[in-house]
Amino acid sequence: MAKRRSRKRQEPRDPFEISLSEVELKAVADHLSTELEEAMQSRVDLIGDNQKIDKWHIAYEGGNEAITRNTPWPGAANLHSWIGTEKVDVVRARTVKAIFVDPIWVVEGWGISEAQVSQVEKFHQWQAEGERLQTVLSKVVHLGLVEGTGVLEVAERSVPRTIREDRTVKVMTNQEGAVVLDEKSEPLPIRDERGQLVDADPSDPSARPVVESRVVRVRTGPQYRVISLKNFLVLPGHAADRTEVWGYAKRFHRRLKELQDLETAGVYQNIDQLGTGTDREQTTALTHQNMTIPQQGEGSVEKEIYELLVLMDLKDVGVEQWYVVTLHLKTRTILRIQVDDLGQARYLMFTPFPRPHSVYGYSLIGNKLRTIIAEHTAWRNMISDRSHLVINAPLKRRINAIWKPSIQPWGPGAVMDVRDSGDVEAFSIPDVPSSAIHREGTVLSASERVSGLTDSASGVHPQQDRTLGEVQTVTSSSLVRIDEIIHNLQEPMEELFDVRHEIWRRTLRTQGSDSIPTSLQAALESRGAKLPAEGFDPAILDGTFRGKPHGSVESADPGSMRNNFNTFLTAIQQMTQSVPAFSAMLSDVGVVKAIFTEAMRLYNWENKSAITDALAKFEEMVRNAPPPQPGAPQDPNNPQAQAEPTLPPQGGPGTTPAS
Repeated sequence: MAKRRSRKRQEPRDPFEISLSEVELKAVADHLSTELEEAMQSRVDLIGDNQKIDKWHIAYEGGNEAITRNTPWPGAANLHSWIGTEKVDVVRARTVKAIFVDPIWVVEGWGISEAQVSQVEKFHQWQAEGERLQTVLSKVVHLGLVEGTGVLEVAERSVPRTIREDRTVKVMTNQEGAVVLDEKSEPLPIRDERGQLVDADPSDPSARPVVESRVVRVRTGPQYRVISLKNFLVLPGHAADRTEVWGYAKRFHRRLKELQDLETAGVYQNIDQLGTGTDREQTTALTHQNMTIPQQGEGSVEKEIYELLVLMDLKDVGVEQWYVVTLHLKTRTILRIQVDDLGQARYLMFTPFPRPHSVYGYSLIGNKLRTIIAEHTAWRNMISDRSHLVINAPLKRRINAIWKPSIQPWGPGAVMDVRDSGDVEAFSIPDVPSSAIHREGTVLSASERVSGLTDSASGVHPQQDRTLGEVQTVTSSSLVRIDEIIHNLQEPMEELFDVRHEIWRRTLRTQGSDSIPTSLQAALESRGAKLPAEGFDPAILDGTFRGKPHGSVESADPGSMRNNFNTFLTAIQQMTQSVPAFSAMLSDVGVVKAIFTEAMRLYNWENKSAITDALAKFEEMVRNAPPPQPGAPQDPNNPQAQAEPTLPPQGGPGTTPAS
């Protein structure tokens, strides 16, 4: 069991760490508000209510059923294209599968020991699984494909906890030097102007030991929030490259009562300037999701807040630095200004299809497949309507015919009274022409060309019979298109490692560390990392590390990876036969560990501890084996024992001096 380190108190920060006059504060608020309004205005056709982003999400969900309902006749088809849904799901699944592997990041360190690098790598893998990071990555990749850019906010999670602490404090005494007692007959401690206990030297005669219970906020690691572009802006709004960006803005809503409680806790100020009315409004997107904003009364009033991360020179020293600013845009009121002490990117932008002239990317549905989806929607409805007419052809009834549909309904087994066989006739409607079916197939083929995903790559049976060689060639080319998306997401994945590493380093500094789980301990020991008896040392995270995403497009195809591994083993066997010296290298314990570790990963071996225990025993046996004796034969059970060659006596006939 690891020793728990003492928890350091996390003191609340001043909401306004920068000393600004009222005039300067108002100028900063007006400047940021104007930039926000201009950025929103430049993207109103994209992020506005019922604009492009809302329509792209509706297209993914199956279209707006109210657009063509009962058109051109009651009961006509109202079908939407499934191309957008299929392509987004396939790309997201293959991308997340390629990213979220074991390990997610291959850790490299500058001037760091291999054992420390292994511990850092496995620590992040263990924590990522506990954080449910795969679900978060799936959501942000989905937004990247639908909206063009998925935004992931990474911040420190802090939770309130009640702690009990033994302290030696000063207590009140009267003029005679006697200790003053409270109503519980306990010594009455002295408190400062902030209401905090005053520590005392144990040698002070007025000092008394007390047990203090109080609520503090402690760090518990990173927390994530996936943000839609409807609630996220880059400043300035016209930035074409990340080097031009000097600010990020996130919009969210908080209850007024919650904001007031945060002001009491010392997080915000100036809450009284926000008013008492609600800022929540009913939108078309909420209506489409069958959600309504109820009437908000006291206690449920919500305020629209913007949190900005901006690069500014508020100290007027000629050097800009990052600040966290909380702003209420409607009243242009600043609630908080603090220096960004994290020192890492808080907002990570996942862009599967980068746009050359913008920091935002192309949407797979809204930009790449937009016209194809519209064309496929039209053909689906036309074919469906014609098929409906053919199957349920309308009837022709002669004027003054005695047959009345309301009296004698049409149906199987019905009896119809007519004077003449021509009184009631069915329209002759030709079936759906083959050209229409061919045209729909052409649209599907075009969607494969644009998205780069064939039927085989999407996991469905091809519409046409192909040879195995053709299917493998086309699938391999499709994986190249996916490989580009993976590479486009590598940079934010590296930034995600950096910010997670910094947050966990800060967390373990203050919180200490518990014992290491058995699974993590076995994984570390299988890689040769020796763990101290007291468990994981937070100082292991100190150093210069880089997390390189381990996933590749091949990781999304386990069969291909296994075939490559089997081919590699066959090549090793052939090399061993042709190069005898190569077999000695395979006897190395590290090589054996690497081969077994890769095999367990590719074949999803559940009982990994059995293999790791056997490898540990094998390593111990090799380490404790006696040194080989000169001239002794090689022990087949000990591959490390190599028989030393016997040298001929020096100076004899046919010999050469030893070099």
